[in-house]
Amino acid sequence: MTDPDVAELTLTIAHYEALIAASPADERIPEWWYELAAAYHERADHSGDLSDWDRAVTLHRQWRDTFPACEERDVGSATLAEALWQRFLTAFHRHGMPEPEGIVQARTTAAAIGDLVPEVEPGAMATIIGMLHGLALVRVASLTGEPADLDDGIAVLAPALEGADPGMPYHEDGRVELCQAYVERALRNGEPGDLDLAIRAGTPAAGSDDPYAQHALASAYQLRWDAGNDPADLDSAIAHWQRALAVVAEPSGFAECGRLLAERAEVRSDLADADEAIALLEEAAGAGEPRWWYLGMALQLRWQLAGQRADLDRAAECLDRDLAESPATEWLVFAHWERLAVTGARVEAEIANDPTRPPPTSATLLTRRGRSGRAALATTTTGSGSRRQWRRTQSWPGRRTRSGSTPRG
Repeated sequence: MTDPDVAELTLTIAHYEALIAASPADERIPEWWYELAAAYHERADHSGDLSDWDRAVTLHRQWRDTFPACEERDVGSATLAEALWQRFLTAFHRHGMPEPEGIVQARTTAAAIGDLVPEVEPGAMATIIGMLHGLALVRVASLTGEPADLDDGIAVLAPALEGADPGMPYHEDGRVELCQAYVERALRNGEPGDLDLAIRAGTPAAGSDDPYAQHALASAYQLRWDAGNDPADLDSAIAHWQRALAVVAEPSGFAECGRLLAERAEVRSDLADADEAIALLEEAAGAGEPRWWYLGMALQLRWQLAGQRADLDRAAECLDRDLAESPATEWLVFAHWERLAVTGARVEAEIANDPTRPPPTSATLLTRRGRSGRAALATTTTGSGSRRQWRRTQSWPGRRTRSGSTPRG
C-alpha cells in the first residue's frame, strides 16, 4: 500500500467518524460501523498502529452484535477473529515485547478467538475461526515450550484444516504451522508418526514461495531421513532447503543443506554433491554459523572421491577446530575416531609419494594426532553407521521470523 492509499483511508475514517458523531441515532449507524471498521483494519495492516487495531476490533464487534444468529453475524465473528489475530502479530513482531508479556498476550488472543467458535454455525466462517484459533494456540506453544500447549494447538488446528478449502484465507499459513508443530513434537518425543503427519500437513503448501513453508517441509523430511534412511526423504529435504535458501540466504540453512548434500554424496559417491556441500558449509562458516565437523567430513569424502591432497589437509584442520570446541561427551569417541582416520589417510598419502618410507606404527599415528586418539582406539567398536549417526547431530535452527513487516500467522 502506498502513502496516497493511507491518506485516502485516513480521509475515509474522518468522514465516517464525523457522520457517526453528527447523527448518533441514524439507522445507518451499523453500516457506517462496518465501513469504518474496514478502514481502520486496512490502515492498521499497513501502518502497524496498535490503536488502529484496537479501534477496528471494537467496531467489528459492535457491527457483529447488531445481528442475531445469522450469516452476517458469522461473517462479523470471522472478521473480528482476524483482527484479534493480526493485532497480536503486529504487537509481537513489529513492536516487540518481552517473552512473559508475549505469552500472556498470545493466551489472551487465543482465548478471545476461542470464545467466538461456539457462536458460529458450521461452515466457511467457522472453519476460518477454527484455523485462527489453532494458529493462536500453536503460537502459545512456541512461546511456552510446553508439550501440553503444543498438543492443544495441534488438536484444534488439525481438524480445522481438514475442513478448509485450499483457497481460504489462512489455509496455507495453517498448513505450514501445523507441519512445524508436528516437527517440534517429533523432536520432543521421537515419534516417527509425527513426521509423517508433518509431511502430510505441509505437502499442500509445497509449491509455496514462502521460505518458511519450504523450511518446515525441509525439516520434516530431514528428520525422517535421519530416522529411516529413505533416499527419497533425503532428496526431498535437500530440494526444500534449496528452495528456501534461494529466497532467504540463512546461514544455519546453508549448514543443514550442506550436511545433507554431503550425506547424499556419500550414499551416491557423487562428487558434484560433495562440491556443493563444501561450498554451502564454507558459506555458513563465513556467515558465522560454522559446522566444522560437517565441513571436515565433507572434505574427507571429496578426498576419497577425487584424491586432492589439499582436501585431506583441510579436513584435518576442520576436525581439529571441531574438537577444540568440545563436542558432546557421548560423541567424543566418534570424533576422535574420525580424526584419527584422517591422520591415517594423510600418512598413507605421504607413503604413496615415498614408497621407500616404512609404514608408521600405531604409536607414531597417535603421536602425530596429538590428542586422545589412544583412548579412541582403546574404547571404540564403532563402524561407519555409528560415525554417520554422529554427523547427524541435530542442529535445529528454530522458528524463522518471516520476511516482511508483519509476519503471517
